[in-house]
Amino acid sequence: MVESDESPKVASIFIRECYITWFNRFLLDIKRTPTGKFGLSSTPGCGKTTAINFILKMASSVPELRDRPVLLQYREEFFHIKSDRVFRITMMEAQKIAIEEETFYILDGHDAEDMPNHCLTLFISSPRDYFRSWLDEVMTTSSYFPVWTLDELRECRMLCYGTIPQTVVDDRYRQYGGIPRYVLPTR
Repeated sequence: MVESDESPKVASIFIRECYITWFNRFLLDIKRTPTGKFGLSSTPGCGKTTAINFILKMASSVPELRDRPVLLQYREEFFHIKSDRVFRITMMEAQKIAIEEETFYILDGHDAEDMPNHCLTLFISSPRDYFRSWLDEVMTTSSYFPVWTLDELRECRMLCYGTIPQTVVDDRYRQYGGIPRYVLPTR
C-alpha cells in the first residue's frame, strides 16, 4: 500500500490529566444517579472536542457505560453509536432514543438545544447563556476544565506538534495564555 503525502498523519493524541480526573469522578457520580444530568464546561479553545473523543473512547471500555447506546448531538446533527457502529440519524429518531433510560446522551453545546430525555445526559459547552440556563433548569452544576498550563502546552507540542518550535509556543503562551487553539495552531 502506498501512503499519500497529502493525508495528515497523527502521531499522538494528547490527553490532559484533568480529562482522566473528571472522567473517574463522572463514573462515581453516575453510579449514584444513572440517569443524571451533568454539565462540563471550559474556556473556548481549551479542548472540549478532544474531551468528547476521550469520553467516547472511555465509555466504550468501562462497565458503567459500555453497553449503553450513545446519542451524540452536535448542533442540529445527531449520531447514534451502538455496538461500535455510528449512524447519522434524524431528529425524530434521536427523540425516540433520548427517552430510553439506558441511553447516554452527549450534547455538544455549540448552539445546540437539548431535547426532552429520560437518560444520562452530559452537556458539554463553553459557559454561554443557554448552557447556564440549562444547568439551572435541570438543577445541576458544571465541572470545569482549566486553561492549559505552559507545561501541558510544551508536552503537547513535543508529542503532537513537533514542527512548532518551543520558543514559538512560549511566545504565544505569553501573548494568549493557556488557550491551545491560539498557542498550537500549525498555520
